Amino acid sequence: MVALPSHPITLNTSISPFLEQCKVYDLLHSAVAILDGRCCILYENPAFSTFNLAVRDDAIQLRQLPSLLDCPDIQDWLNQCLQSGKNLTLKKTFYYSPRIKVDVTLCARLILTSNTDETGIFLTLGEESIDFDRSHIARSQESHRSLTERIKALDNDKRQNERLIRVLLKDAPFAMLLMNSKREIIQTNRAAEQLFGKTAAQLLGQPCQQVLSCYQKCGHCPAMATTLSIVAEEITGLKSDLQIIPLIRNAVVLDRDTEPLIIEAFIDLTEHKQTQETLNRLSEFNRLLVDSSGEGIFSVDVDLHCTFANQAAASILGYKSEDLIGQHIHTLFHSKQEDGNLLPIEDIPIYKVISSGLGMEANEVFWNRNGHAIPVQYQCNPIHESGSVSGAVVVFRNVSEARATAKKLDYLATHDALTGQLNRHAFEQRLANVIKHAYEDEFNHVLCYIDLDQFKIVNDTCGHAAGDELLRQLSEMIQNNLRRTDIFARLGGDEFGLLFANCPMEKAKVLAQELLSRISEYRFSWNNKLFSLGASIGMAELNRHIPDTSTAMSAVDAACYVAKERGRNRLHIYQANDLDLNQRHMEIEWVARIKTALNEDRFFLMAQSIVLVDQPHVQHQHMELLLRMYDEEGKIINPGSFIPAAERYGLMTEVDKWVVKEALKQLTLHPQYLQQIVHCCINLSGQSISDEKFLAFLLEQLAQHPAAAKHLCLEITETAAVTNLSHASQFMRSIKEKGCSFSLDDFGSGMSSFAYLKNLPVDFLKIDGNFVRDINHDKVDYAMVEAIHRVGNVMGIKTIAEFVENNLILGHLKDIGVDCAQGFGIHKPEPLDKFLSKTINPV
Repeated sequence: MVALPSHPITLNTSISPFLEQCKVYDLLHSAVAILDGRCCILYENPAFSTFNLAVRDDAIQLRQLPSLLDCPDIQDWLNQCLQSGKNLTLKKTFYYSPRIKVDVTLCARLILTSNTDETGIFLTLGEESIDFDRSHIARSQESHRSLTERIKALDNDKRQNERLIRVLLKDAPFAMLLMNSKREIIQTNRAAEQLFGKTAAQLLGQPCQQVLSCYQKCGHCPAMATTLSIVAEEITGLKSDLQIIPLIRNAVVLDRDTEPLIIEAFIDLTEHKQTQETLNRLSEFNRLLVDSSGEGIFSVDVDLHCTFANQAAASILGYKSEDLIGQHIHTLFHSKQEDGNLLPIEDIPIYKVISSGLGMEANEVFWNRNGHAIPVQYQCNPIHESGSVSGAVVVFRNVSEARATAKKLDYLATHDALTGQLNRHAFEQRLANVIKHAYEDEFNHVLCYIDLDQFKIVNDTCGHAAGDELLRQLSEMIQNNLRRTDIFARLGGDEFGLLFANCPMEKAKVLAQELLSRISEYRFSWNNKLFSLGASIGMAELNRHIPDTSTAMSAVDAACYVAKERGRNRLHIYQANDLDLNQRHMEIEWVARIKTALNEDRFFLMAQSIVLVDQPHVQHQHMELLLRMYDEEGKIINPGSFIPAAERYGLMTEVDKWVVKEALKQLTLHPQYLQQIVHCCINLSGQSISDEKFLAFLLEQLAQHPAAAKHLCLEITETAAVTNLSHASQFMRSIKEKGCSFSLDDFGSGMSSFAYLKNLPVDFLKIDGNFVRDINHDKVDYAMVEAIHRVGNVMGIKTIAEFVENNLILGHLKDIGVDCAQGFGIHKPEPLDKFLSKTINPV
C-alpha cells in the first residue's frame, strides 16, 4: 500500500460540510470512513460497512469484538494518530469466522478544521481502484438514435401512419414529444409527462417553449432550419415549477404531404451532471492526495519520457515537478548503478515493464540533481490504452533510512547491547568458521573462556547499574589490549570469549597471563568504593580433538571451571585426557557438600518484597523466598554455585522438599503474618514438576498446613514449564485445586512463551529481568515488557517485573501498566525471620 502523506487534510470550514461531500464515496468499492476526535464514526460508505462487522482478534481468537473498530489495538492506534498529529498505517489480521481470515491494512490521515478544537480522521481500509460506468448515457443515446432511425424510415417509405407513430411514442422508455410545424405539442408520452412534471392535458396544444427554453432564445425551430434533424444536442428544459433540467435532445423532421411533423426525444442529464460534478470534485481531491503523497509517483510514455510527477517525486530527486515533465528518465536519473557503473536502458525495470506489459517490483538507485545516489524501492505497472501499452506509472520511496535501520539492526543482532562487543551468537559463528578451516591452513588457533572472579560482590553491594558499568569498562580495557586479529566477545553475564587467531599455544599462554595481570591490577570505583577482581581463564587449542563449536565451548568452559576450583585468578589449559576426571571430581564434591548441608540443616531462607507498582511503599504483603547455603566455615553460598550441580545430579527435588517444608513451617509458626500476607512465592525446579512423588509430597504438606496453602504461590521457570509441558500442566492443575497460585518465572527468556502460555493455568507472569533492567534506554526491552504485559492483561494474568533497581524503571513500569515489581531498588533480600518480624511489628 502507498504510504500516506506526512501532512494532514486541512479544511477551511468545520467538518460538517466535508461530510456532505464525502457521500460521493457511497459509489466507490474502496472502504472509506470519517471519524471524529473521539474515534466515533461520522460517516462510512457501504464498502467500509461490509468490513466493520463483528470480528475476532488474531492475537486472542477467543474474544469476540462487536466490530472492527472496537479492537483495542485499532483504538490505541487511532488515538496515537490524533495525539501525534501524524498519518499512520496499521496492518492487522482478523477472523470474521473460524474459517475466514482477513488481513487488512488501515490508513489514518488527520483532518484539521478552522476550529482548532475540532479534529477528525480520514480512514481508509485496503487499496481499491475507483471506476465509474459512464456507458449508460451512450447506450441510451444509441437507443434514441435507433428509434429515430425507425421513424425516419417510415417517412422515407412514405408510410405516414400516425397511429403507429403514437404507439411508438407511448411505449418509448424515454421522453418524446410530437410537434407540428408551429412547434405546438400534438402528442406526448408518459416518460415526457414525468420528465416535465405535467399531465398530457397540460402539454397538448401548448407551444414547446412551455417546456423547452431553447425555442425562447432562437425563436425558430432549429430542426427545421438546419438539416431536418438534430443529434445529441445539449439544451435545458423546464419543469412545472420552473426548475431547469439539463437535457440531451435528438430530433427529426418528417416531411408529410400536408405539413411537417417534428419528433424530439430527450435524455435527462440531471443525474449525469451531478455525477460529473462529484467526479470532478473527487478527481481534484485525488489529485491533491497524489500530489501531497509522501511517496514519489511519476509516469512515463513508451519512450520513457516523463508525463507526470508529483511533488514528492520531484522533491526526492531535487527538481520541480514541471522540470521533470518531458525529460527522459533514463538519461536524467536512472542511467547508473549504485557503484557508478552505467546501467543500460534495456536493464531498467521500467523498460522491462513497458516491453512485457507486466508489473514489477524493484530495488534500484536513482541519482538526484546533485549527483547523489538515492536507494529506492519502487512498484512499476504498465498503462494500457486501446489494447496496448502506452506507458508506465511508478510509485517509489526513498529507503535510505530503512537501509540505515537495517544496518543498525544487523549490528544489534551481532553485538552485545551493554558492552558493544560481539555477542555469543556472532562469536560462535566466527569460531565455527575458524574450526572449519583449521585443517586447511597451517596456522594454530587458541580459544579462551574468561569468567570474572568476585564480580557478584559488586552486583550485590552496589546493584546492577554498577555491575553493568564495570562490564563496560573492563571489556573496553580487554579489547584495547588485544591484537588486531584477535576476536573478543561477551558471552553473557560476566563471561567472555576470546579467540587468539593464528597463534600457537605457548604464545597464547603468555598473552592470556598478561591479560590476567591487567584484570587483577584494574580497580573499579563506584560511590567512593574501590573494587578489585580477577578472572579465571579456560584455554583450548583448536585441533583434531575439537571437531565443532559445541565441543570447543564445552572444553574451555570445563577448563575455566577447573581454574576456578584451583583458586581462581589463573588459567587452565584443556587436556583431553584429564578433563572428565577433573569435572567429575568437582561435581561430585558439590554433590557431597549439598547432601551434607541437607543433613546438617545448613540451608536457610531469605525473603524479598514484591510490591504493587502503584503502591511501592506498601511492602511485606507479597514476598519471594530465596534459598541460601552455609558452607563448612559458616560463609553464605549463593545458589548459583550449588544449584547447577544439584540439577545435574538429580538433587533438586530434595532441595525443593526442604524449601517447601521450611516455608510452610515458618508461615504456620507466624499466624499473625498469615493475616497480612497475600502471596508467598517459592521456586520449584523442572525436576520436581515432572516427579510424581514430589506432587504427592506437596499435596500432603498442603493438607497438613491448610491455612498457609491459599497464600502459597509456586514459581516455575518458563523453560521448565515448556520442556515438561504436559507434566507441568497436570502438576499445576492438581495444586491449584488446593488453593495455591502459580507464577511463570523468567517469562520471555524462552522461544515459545506465547505459544504455550494459553495451555498453562498460571496466575502471574514474572517478566525476565534482562528485559526490565535496561528498559530506561533500550526501546526493544521496553517493547518486550509492554508486549508481555499486554498478553498477560488480555489473558487475565497479573505481571511482575524483576530487577527493578531504581524509581525511573518503576516509573516506566507504571506507564506500561505492569502490576507488581521486585528488585534491589524496592527491597533487598533479608533473612526470613527478620522479614517476618518487620511485618508483624512494622516500624
